[in-house]
Parts: sequence; C-alpha cells; structure tokens
Amino acid sequence: MLSFRFCLLLVFINPLYSDPTFDIWRPLESDRFEVIERSALDFSMLVEPGAAGKHGFIQITDQGELCFEKCPEKSVRFFAAASGHMGWFDYNTEALLERYTDQIVRGGYNAYRPHFLDVMLMQDAEKTAVFNPEKLELWDKFSAMLKRKGVYLYLDLSTSSSLFMPRKAPSDRSEENQYLAMYFESRAREEWLLGVSNLLTHVNPHTGNALIDEPQVIAMEMRNEAGLLFQAHITQRRKWKIPASLHANWHLWLEKRYQSIKTLKTNWESAPFEALELDSIQKFADVPIPPSWGAAKASMDFAEFAYEAEQKLLKWQVTQLRKLGVKHALIDYNNGFNAAAALIRGKLDIIEAHGYHQHPTGYYVGASMQNTSALAEGGAFITRINAGKYSHTPLFVTEWGMPYWNNWRHEAVLIAPAMASLQNWSLSLQHANNVLLDLDHGMSSEELRPFRIAADPTLKAAERATALLFKRADIKANQIPIRIQMDKQIAFESVGASLSIDSTIVKAAWVGDVALTHDSENEPSETLLLKPQKGSAIVANIGAETVLDSRSGKSSNWVKTLRDRGLLSKENRTNLSKQIWESETGEVFLDEQNRTLTIKTPKSEGAVLSPESPELKLTQLVLKNKGEPSTVLISSIDNQPLKSSKRLLLIAIGDSKSSGMEFEDESQRKVTDLGQLPVLICPLSIDIKLQTAHAEEMEIWGLAENGKRLSKIPAAANGETLSFTIDTHKGTAKGPYFEISVE
Repeated sequence: MLSFRFCLLLVFINPLYSDPTFDIWRPLESDRFEVIERSALDFSMLVEPGAAGKHGFIQITDQGELCFEKCPEKSVRFFAAASGHMGWFDYNTEALLERYTDQIVRGGYNAYRPHFLDVMLMQDAEKTAVFNPEKLELWDKFSAMLKRKGVYLYLDLSTSSSLFMPRKAPSDRSEENQYLAMYFESRAREEWLLGVSNLLTHVNPHTGNALIDEPQVIAMEMRNEAGLLFQAHITQRRKWKIPASLHANWHLWLEKRYQSIKTLKTNWESAPFEALELDSIQKFADVPIPPSWGAAKASMDFAEFAYEAEQKLLKWQVTQLRKLGVKHALIDYNNGFNAAAALIRGKLDIIEAHGYHQHPTGYYVGASMQNTSALAEGGAFITRINAGKYSHTPLFVTEWGMPYWNNWRHEAVLIAPAMASLQNWSLSLQHANNVLLDLDHGMSSEELRPFRIAADPTLKAAERATALLFKRADIKANQIPIRIQMDKQIAFESVGASLSIDSTIVKAAWVGDVALTHDSENEPSETLLLKPQKGSAIVANIGAETVLDSRSGKSSNWVKTLRDRGLLSKENRTNLSKQIWESETGEVFLDEQNRTLTIKTPKSEGAVLSPESPELKLTQLVLKNKGEPSTVLISSIDNQPLKSSKRLLLIAIGDSKSSGMEFEDESQRKVTDLGQLPVLICPLSIDIKLQTAHAEEMEIWGLAENGKRLSKIPAAANGETLSFTIDTHKGTAKGPYFEISVE
C-alpha cells in the first residue's frame, strides 16, 4: 500500500519523484478558506462594483462575444464559481450568506452557477414542481445578495434527470430517466415545463424581479448534460430502465431506414456492436439500444437517430420558453464530443461544453482513474472542449477539470486559463465548490474529494491563476482564423456520427483561433479551412466522456499551410512531429514530450516544471527546481507590468492529498483508503530569479491560504535581479502562496 504521508515512498513507485530530500508532506491548517480583505489573495478588484444587471441584459455581438445592452462597445468575460450540489446548500442564515457571497467576490468571480437548484427547491416539497417555500426563500435571499454584490447568474433550469419530483434527501432520484422520456413523451415534457415555468415566473421579493425579467441572468441552460446518447449510456450503466418510448421510436426509425431485418443485418454485420449476436434478432422489436459510442454501424445509426430526436426536442423547448417570455440566451446539449452532438449545438445561441482530464469512476474504496499527465497529451481534454465552439458564437465552459486525485493536476494551474484566454471563451468554470467558508459547509466536511475545489490546494491554485490570466485577460487571444468545417455530410460520413474530431486538428487551438463553421463563405478570406476525416473513438463512465487521443496525421499539413500563407511566423516553434505548440504571439508554449508549459505576458509569467525540464528561463523570471513536478506562476496584483510592479503574487504548487490515502498498487489508480484530514501538500524547493526595478526594496512573505502573512522569505538583490528560494520542506512557508511587495 502507498501512503502519501512520505514523499520518499514515491521513489519506489514513480521515477518522477526521485529526490531523496522529498521526505515529508506538509499539513495545511483546516481553517484556511476565508480570504482576508485587501490581502494579496483578495481579487475583488476583478468584480465590477454595483449591482449585477445595472448595464441591462447580456447581448451577443456579431463577433460572437458578450456585451451588455447599455454598453455594446465593451466585451464582457465571466469567471464563474458553482455549488457542487445546491441540495446540500447550507449557508442558511443572513450572516453565513453574507460571508459566503463576500468570499465569492474576493475570489474574483463575477458569475455563479447554482448547480442542482431544482433538487434544492424540491427537497421536502409536497407536490411535483411546487417548491418548498423555505428553500425558495433561501434561494431568493442568496440570489438577491449575489446581485447586490455584482455577481451574475448562469442558471441550470433543470439538472436532475428525475426532473421536479419531491424528494426527502438531495440524493433521492427516480430510476426512470425523465430526460430520456422527454424525447418522446408529452407527460415528461409537461412536467419539465411546469417546473421551469414556476422557477422563472416566481417574483423574488428581495429584488422585485422574476428570473424571466432579471438582467442578472447571463443565460439559461435548459437541461444539464441531457444529451440522448449520454443519458442512454448512464442509464444502462446504472441498470435503470430505458423508457419504452425510446425503444419504440428507435425501432420505428430502424424500420423506416432498413425496411427489413435482413437489410439491417447486412449493413451491421461487417461491424456488429458489442455483445450482440445478430442471429438473435428476428424483428425490429428485438434490436436493443446499442453502445452510444464507437465505430460500429449500429452506434453510428443510433447517433443519427439521436440527432434527429435532439432537433425536435430542442425546437419544442425553445418555442415553449419564448412563449413564456424568456429573453435570455438558451443553451442545451452541453456534453457530448461526438460529431452529431457538435452538429446540434451549432443551432444554439451560445455553445456550452464540459470536459475533464480523467474523470474518476467515483469516490469510494475501489474507485479508479487513469492518473496520467495532461501535458503529455498536449492538454487534449482542454482542446477537445474548445472543439465544440462555433465561430461568431460565444463559448461557455461551465465544467472543466483535472479532478482529484490525479497526481499531475498542478498542470491545470496553467493549462485551463491559457486555453480559455487563447480562445477567448466567454465563461470559464472549474467544477465545482470553488468557494467554501470552512469544511463544515458546502458538502465538504470530509477528506479531500473530487469536485471540492476550494478544499484542494492544488486546484484552488488553478482558480487563482485563472482569475489573473483569464478574467484579467493577461494572455492575448489567438487571432489566426482556423475553421473546422462541420455539416451533416461531414459529421455523419467523414468523421462518423458517434466519433469525435481528430486531435491533430483540435490541438491547433494552441496556435490559432479554432472554431467549427457551417458557413465557410462568411469567414474571413485568410481563414484556414480544415475538413476533418475519420474521427477518434469515445469512451465514457457514468460521470463524463473521454476521447481517445489519436494522431492520424491526415490534417498534419496545416502548420505548413499557415506558414506558407504568412499567417504564422517562421520563428513560431510549433512542430507537429515533435508535439510542440506555441501560440501565435509566443505568450504560451507547450512541449508534450517534456511535459512543460510556459506563459510569458507583461503582467504574468509562469511554467509547469517537470523532471525533463527542471530549469526554465522566461522573460522576467528564471526557475530551477530539483525535478519535482510543480507549477510556478508570478503575477502583478497591482495591475502593473512585472518589471515595475510593486506588489506581486507568487504561486508554487505540486501535488496534494488527504493524509493516509492509500492505493492498490504503484500506479495510484485504484483507491483502497480515502484518507482523512489534514490535507497534505508535497514540499517543493525552487530557486527563483526575478527581474524587477524594485529588487532592493522588495520583501517576500509566505502566505496562508486566506492571504494572511506568515514568515518572511530571505532574498538577495543584485541590481535589478531579486534571487530567493521557495523551500516548503522547511518552516519558512506552509502553503503555495507568496507575496512579493514594496512596503
């Protein structure tokens, strides 16, 4: 068994943790969440003062960005936090709500996603779609307080596939999947519409507005992760009952297409789907629901069937909400990497996408994940998310993550904000529980768990980096237009309806402005158009989908084409054969083989350090460690260039785990002991040289995770070079944050 109490043990299981001085992981105090006002971790300057909605409703520009109706000349970007599950929301007094919303603002968040709001409102309710009045009042107070403090709402109109059923506990649910029933049953549609109508037309006594008339609302997601393919998959995995209406309509669709069972078998037998004996099928009613993904003809047919069903339901949903009077942008189908899903999303006001690097199977003894580096795949998961974007359409990424307990999740500190910035996302949200007051609230009273971001030192560091790099827009967006052609013929014949676009294409997002297009004639004349070929396979567990990273090379000449056209400079280091990617401005550089990522901007510089690249020289920064996998970021927090800034924040973070967490073997994939508090962080030793005009005057402080100054860090000045060592083996620092400032 492997315990994370001693880093020395890692020498025997993973050659990347080879330094014998890496001996003891450091415990973090449990009371560490509430950021102190005006501390170096207070990012409230990133949230516009005043009430959310004071500039009117959100509008979509011709360029596919967001703006307010009263300020159409200024684009708007949202950095969002979320509840993990509003069913467990227990900030239920005025004082707790005030503290919680203050912490949202101090985190730099200007948007909030109340995930599973429907479940919260239906807890201890007495009738379908009629809300518990106490829960409704708590929601009214909370949303009104967010509005007053300048925080906008991204609304899940429904999150539970059980829809608006009364429940005694947040975890209660029906084994009948109502999301699937909605495709073909008016009863399920009407239940959804009743619950949504009651939510949107209720007047909040604290604001005087119903949500339907509320400019605080950015957009409305009609159903969370409701795609037919995904819901069919998880229903089968959970051994729930597939609605009879889905079976019946699938059989009718097959009969219309093939006319006879003999013809169906002829088409399917060259690539039969898993675990199906075609000889056992004697009539269309015998055909089961096939696997939702894969290259088999049965799966391709099911994806095309789903695409047609999605279109019909989408039209009905939008029509009903517009009749109700909804003015906001409407979103659906936020999950699904297959080509058919990409096609249906192109019909929406805003594209929404979810994606994870190695979503765990759960969090219990016996749960597992692959536990490998995202950089070794070129950040495939984050480029895959971006591949759902359409040109001239905003992209909301409302769930991204490198979930706990992945040993490499320190890479997320730079991967996600870099991609979000390069591709000019309109909203970025790491899922979930980004803000906590303590470990007794917000469903986080136990050891570290996936999707408890605020309790996880490594992933919370990613939040703070995102606030500066993405929300403050430190990294410039790519401008070279690269468009992936997408229409029905391409989706169903070239790629494959149940497959995903090849990664050789989607990783172009590190270099240019990548988006799908179904109208190439309206793209700029210099646009590079790429037509995807046969796609990549998708695998899934109950929580999320993953695309198997493929390198077919069929579109591998796109870099040469960009250079030949003069769109990409010859100095740009992008090299497909070496798996190296560099943004067109040179601000972001990713090397898959060396598992490193660097960021160089006027206000921020940082790098992912790996055993292959323990020393990196940036513009104002030189970093050197002893081979520990870690991420370092230094940012100005007085909004000045690094060289002249008088107040800087340094983040230095590696892995973190619950005390005593154990695994089945050296791969650290399967959990055998969840561990307990306190949280432990793996200590780092990093030599740093910073070029600054204030080297002689600057002092360096180790910070607690709430921003409180702890101990001073020794430093030496030589002209405009400030040299120091961050060594968390010793008592000089206890966490990943450091303030460098002129007193």
